[in-house]
Amino acid sequence: MKFGKRKIHISLLPRVIIAIILSLIAGNFLPAFIVRVSITFNSLFSQFPGFMVPLIIIGLVTPADIGRDIGNLFAVSSHRLYSVDASPLQRRRET
Repeated sequence: MKFGKRKIHISLLPRVIIAIILSLIAGNFLPAFIVRVSITFNSLFSQFPGFMVPLIIIGLVTPADIGRDIGNLFAVSSHRLYSVDASPLQRRRET
């Protein structure tokens, strides 16, 4: 039993607004090292969905009953997508 405890339900938009306000306040008062670490995590996790979405699409489309030519075209186009996407990173590391 819960005595006197009410669960407060906050919808998504107010949560996002509260998170933005708290991050602005924390960014002004926390040391620069902690802010840089949080920026690094933000950049890593914001790039992760962009990498995973094509893989999820491949995983859903591959077992589907599609023609052989369409499957080959899809494989070639997805290979080109990832090879083009990785090439600027490789060039940047070499220089």
